[in-house]
Amino acid sequence: MLKVEKRKDGRSQYYYIKGTHRFGDEVTLFDGSGVSTGCVKFKDAQKVLNKKINELNNQAQNISNHNFGEATEELLNDPVEKPSYERSKSYEKNQLLLGHIKLKDFTLNLINRYAYERYPTLHEWKNIKFEDVPLMKDGEHNPLKLDMSAKFHTLNTHYITPVGRVLHYANTHLKWCPYIKMKKFPILSSDQRPKYNFTVEEIKRCLDTDADAHIKLLFVFLIFTGARLQEALNVEWKHIDLENKTIRLIQGKQNDRPRDVPIHASLEKWLLKINNRESFLFEWRYLDQRKKNKEFGLAHRWNYMLEQAGVSSLKKRHACRHTWATNLTVFADATPQDLMEIGGWKDHRSVLVYSRSDNEDRIRGKINGLPQL
Repeated sequence: MLKVEKRKDGRSQYYYIKGTHRFGDEVTLFDGSGVSTGCVKFKDAQKVLNKKINELNNQAQNISNHNFGEATEELLNDPVEKPSYERSKSYEKNQLLLGHIKLKDFTLNLINRYAYERYPTLHEWKNIKFEDVPLMKDGEHNPLKLDMSAKFHTLNTHYITPVGRVLHYANTHLKWCPYIKMKKFPILSSDQRPKYNFTVEEIKRCLDTDADAHIKLLFVFLIFTGARLQEALNVEWKHIDLENKTIRLIQGKQNDRPRDVPIHASLEKWLLKINNRESFLFEWRYLDQRKKNKEFGLAHRWNYMLEQAGVSSLKKRHACRHTWATNLTVFADATPQDLMEIGGWKDHRSVLVYSRSDNEDRIRGKINGLPQL
């Protein structure tokens, strides 16, 4: 039962609400010093208490009546709080998965259980603790640890964070559910993750292998444009302006604006070798054409090139984007603003992750250039 009373230590002149409120299965506890009414008169404090009781009753009633789907719909239609168009796709998928569940029934265990329904491929790791998997194996980063971290990062981004935001919105804006503190899946820190950059020597070795010319063209394209893989595969010859030496990259991510990238002289040499300029620059158009088990698939041919060059198989297509950003920073003194404009990043923090330099001597030289005292 709730009541109002003043603090026994006399440290405040106001009345405080203390006690326990029950409505059906919902219990709210005002322990410790309680919650201030802001009133010095008992009669006024009692009015505040009655108002609080009505709020709690209404909130408990709402909790019992609303589900996750309704809360998601409210958030997506909120002109101020709604997520971006790109992010809203994740919210809609989670709404299909969890929409029928009453908000009052949500727990961390329930959220984690449905995570494996959202991403069924995670079942193979269900009995493996992330912290028990060693970071290093045979002198290199453990592929299992890296794969788990990457998948968990995706899970956090497209499931845990959106679900948490819907529940937070339902709690703070709609008063439909109690507060739930979300727990993300563990991932590697930026310091633990390897730097996926190709060295100049590795690039030369890859191009000197007997891998087919088409995979080498993709490699050169990614290295000298910084394009995301999907951006590269979307390129048609009509997007390539050899006269003005620019390439238009489109739709690497949803809601991305097209951007023009200058054609480097090394890439131009490869483009000029191609006679068939009727349609797409690259032959891979569908996911099935990229699978590892396809003899002529993108992944298979990429891995063959790396193996022949003696380069780590952990360096996937996206490593070229890291290499491009780092090389522009190291060799061309590109600023983060330059990289954001030409690379299509919207957040400067992402640029700093991509353009991380291993050139300690260069950094040391800049520091030594500071004025001597």
